[in-house]
Amino acid sequence: MSRNPGCTVFIGNLDEKVGRVVDLHIPRDKETSRSKGYAFAEYETEEIAQYAVKLFSGLVRLHNRTLRFAISGQDKQSSNGNNPVTPKLNPIPPPKPAQPMRSSDTPMSPHTVVNGRIAGISPNHSYNHSEASSGISSRGLSNGTYEYSRRVFGSVLNDALTERQPQSEKKAARARPMSAKAVVVLCATSFFVGLLLSGRMPLLMPPSSGSSDGAGSSGHGSRLSLFSDDCDHRRKLDEGNNPNDIMNEVSRTHQAIQSLDKSVSSLEMELAVERAKQNGGLGASVPSKGGRRPPKAFVVIGINTAFSSKRRRDSLRDTWVPRGERLRRLEEEKGVVVRFVIGHSATPGGALDRAIDVEDAETRDFMRLDHVEGYHELSSKTRTYFAAAVATWDADFYVKVDDDVHVNLGMLTSRLARYRTRPRVYVGCMKSGPVLSQKGVKYHEPEYWKFGDEGNRYFRHATGQIYAISKDLASYISINQPILHRYANEDVSLGAWLIGLEVEHVDDRSLCCATPPDCEWKKQAGNVCAASFDWSCSGICKSVDRMRAIHSACGEGDGAVWNSLAAAAA
Repeated sequence: MSRNPGCTVFIGNLDEKVGRVVDLHIPRDKETSRSKGYAFAEYETEEIAQYAVKLFSGLVRLHNRTLRFAISGQDKQSSNGNNPVTPKLNPIPPPKPAQPMRSSDTPMSPHTVVNGRIAGISPNHSYNHSEASSGISSRGLSNGTYEYSRRVFGSVLNDALTERQPQSEKKAARARPMSAKAVVVLCATSFFVGLLLSGRMPLLMPPSSGSSDGAGSSGHGSRLSLFSDDCDHRRKLDEGNNPNDIMNEVSRTHQAIQSLDKSVSSLEMELAVERAKQNGGLGASVPSKGGRRPPKAFVVIGINTAFSSKRRRDSLRDTWVPRGERLRRLEEEKGVVVRFVIGHSATPGGALDRAIDVEDAETRDFMRLDHVEGYHELSSKTRTYFAAAVATWDADFYVKVDDDVHVNLGMLTSRLARYRTRPRVYVGCMKSGPVLSQKGVKYHEPEYWKFGDEGNRYFRHATGQIYAISKDLASYISINQPILHRYANEDVSLGAWLIGLEVEHVDDRSLCCATPPDCEWKKQAGNVCAASFDWSCSGICKSVDRMRAIHSACGEGDGAVWNSLAAAAA
């Protein structure tokens, strides 16, 4: 049975002497693909073929032309009186055996057109139903069958010729030229639709009765100017439509989206900070500003120090931390704030606190926190530092660094400037150290069981010697500090506070260079380090004695911070 009965035509009352058409071949010109004017129809036996010649000769007309029939390779006198000379058909492989068919099936099995040959009768052929039915009349079996077979064969050959026509001819036959009136109507409709979509329909409206001629003429001139400007704009866009311009436009759009995202995030955090300040949620000693907004800054660098670290602080002031007027100018002109961060002793107002008061009165480079100092309280101190820094300065970045680390301020600020337009940025040397469960060892983690089985490692977080976070992350810590859990190690605590947020972790290896000769070689190669320390000591070993030599070997120069910020601003 045919695969698609809906496209198959049943034909009855066929003459049993006319067998099935095994193959139909229509030769075509190799260059033009046009038919050569003849075809070959192969039947199952020679007797059937001879009967078909007698049956159809002189009686089949196609496109007002009477077709000629003869056995292939023989020059016989046809019934219409002509002597056709028929070319020989090239031998072809024998057809496949006919598939058995039931009486309910269509009498002709479907075949496809392959290389100009149509095996059997294609199911895509369309027959003239009225003509076929007229052949099956009550005029008598012989006459009706003869007329029916002649018409069916002519229809099959006609459809085969139509199928083999070039595609261009078929498309040309379907194309119908539009009338001139239809073209005018279509153009006018498109014009007015374009005016409606572009919002320029009022330009075509006549001027109001109250307007003068001068106003009308100026309105006409403005309409012409608008259309002219639009054409010029489109021409410029077309002229500038090259890959470089497109990539630049995409880059600018991407930067604008990032900037907008950061602005929205910052506004949300500012609102949350204000709410927290009103509710007394900031656990820091913040100077009163009389309700004014905190001053703007690019980066706040908080140097973690202790009461016993005065010699370390002096070594930094002698190398990379500016003093006096230079410190004030760096803050006011470049937005780089550098402060030593310290809390108070267990007995506020004692000798330790008074010593810091005297030192601060001389250097004016301290940031005092409402926090009790202690080595095992670093997580609390870090949390309090970010809260106080956010309340005191409105900066893009907040940095925490230990007082035994060498820093090149110019390189640090230039590295951070790369991420200025990105929201929620966490910058540092990312690591994943082991969770130490043994008591008595350095960096012991009392809550080791929270990190899985014994021997597991921490999640990725920035090493504690130096790291930076963007404003929105610092504001998040400030708002939520009462409920942020503190682990034994402050760098692990910070990583835990940020691990569940949409944060961009930036692994910047220039923040963890080793001391000379490592940082010195990198400087000579043109890759100045942002920070240097010794991993074995979690800082610079014997930093008081070595800081000046390291600054001489790996320092970027006194004017680098000014030049780097100017380049970043440009």
